Amino acid sequence: MNRRTCSFFLIGVAVALVTACATRRAPSSREDYSGPGESVTSPALTQKREPVPSAAAPSPMNYVGTGASSLDVRKVAPDAVGLGEQMFVELLLTANEDLRNVIVADEIPDGVTLLGTNPQAVMRGRELVWNIGAMSRGEQRKIIISYRAEREGVIKACASVRVEYVTCCQTRVGRPVLAIVKDGPAQALLHERCTYTVVVSNVGSAVARDVVLTDTLPPGMAHDSGSKALTQRLGDLAPGQAARVEMPVRAVQRGRWQNWAVASAANAAEVRDDAITVVATRDLAIRKTGTRETFVGKRATYEIVVVNRGDTRLTDVVVMDTVPPEMRVVSAPGGIINGNQVTWRIATLAPGAEERLQLTVLANAMGRFCNQASVTTDEGLRGASQACTVVRGLAALLIEMVDVRDPLMVGESTAMRIRITNQGSAEDRNVRLVLVFPPELTPSTPAGATTGRVEGNTVVFSPYPVLAPQQRIEYSVRITGRQAGDARTRAQMTSELIRSPVTEEESTHVY
Repeated sequence: MNRRTCSFFLIGVAVALVTACATRRAPSSREDYSGPGESVTSPALTQKREPVPSAAAPSPMNYVGTGASSLDVRKVAPDAVGLGEQMFVELLLTANEDLRNVIVADEIPDGVTLLGTNPQAVMRGRELVWNIGAMSRGEQRKIIISYRAEREGVIKACASVRVEYVTCCQTRVGRPVLAIVKDGPAQALLHERCTYTVVVSNVGSAVARDVVLTDTLPPGMAHDSGSKALTQRLGDLAPGQAARVEMPVRAVQRGRWQNWAVASAANAAEVRDDAITVVATRDLAIRKTGTRETFVGKRATYEIVVVNRGDTRLTDVVVMDTVPPEMRVVSAPGGIINGNQVTWRIATLAPGAEERLQLTVLANAMGRFCNQASVTTDEGLRGASQACTVVRGLAALLIEMVDVRDPLMVGESTAMRIRITNQGSAEDRNVRLVLVFPPELTPSTPAGATTGRVEGNTVVFSPYPVLAPQQRIEYSVRITGRQAGDARTRAQMTSELIRSPVTEEESTHVY
């Protein structure tokens, strides 16, 4: 059985109604296909086809079709069928662009009985209507109609299509959204230079217009320009685009400082972020104290105090003390002694921490000697302190008293001699001598290193100004026996160094 195809196409108008068939005819005048109609069932298509008489030979297909720029419609029908046989008519639709409200109408020809359609059609009188709706570019639809031939002759089947063309354009609607991240040093030293970094990005879906970054410096930070509000115009930022800005500053004040950066745009909400920097100081102090005065051959003790007065940990703290040649190091706990030099090493010194070091020396000579200690750290800090000690000699006065003749008769006279010797290593001053005689003796005629005077039974000598080391001075007093008895003469010596009197006695027997 031959088949015959009719085709038609739609172009160039917003709404068009065309028809096609084996023999072309004018477009249908029906414009409205949306009214109520009768649904057509399709038992012949959904179940089985009616048998075709075996005597009938297959007929060639009647194919009619044309290409189109908007909608290509092809209709295929048998070229010939036998009386009473079932015949199938196919409508093939291909969209060459986006369409909507596509409606196909096919007129039921005379001399046939409708058996069914696929998809199901709506009956409006003698017309089958399919509301296809929208079709996308490249989409295809197929409609199958089943008839049974009821009379001899030519059966003419015509279809019409109504369509609305869709022309679309796309406009993307987005929203710009700014994001900001500010980074900076968590800690900076006073007067140190450091850099803040600010990244402003557009994480939205539209261009951010006229983006401006403003960074307001806290009191503890300064910019070379002298301005506290630093402004940077970043222009437009596309979606996903970011701008990075570096701001070099200098730490000028100790403390904890919060630095805010603000980004704004003509069409986006303001955003802000901060960075907190602690401006710290490095400060080291050393203080040395010790014995202010000692004597030759005696010890002097010193204390060295090292204090971290800053905000950061100090490392490899080295304390060194150099003792003068007139002194000798006796002990230095924790230190390394090398001749007259002592070294202490402190691995770390925390902020606010202090170390106390002890040093003991022996004085070998008289004089004023200054002992200096110094300190250094791995961070480059330095300091020094000294303590001075006056080393005096030890004045050791020896007093000796002896009577020249003993025993002594009443009325008889002799000399009482007194000798004072400085056996020490230092001079002594204002050496005074007082002699107290008992009733058995009468003193007279005092003589010696200084003048003396007799006051009853007491003889007082004027002070001797300076008694040098190893120097000796002598005094004498004439004594006369007054009455019999065991006479005890007492000598009392004082000086600038000897405040409590040193007493010496001499016994003289008077008979």
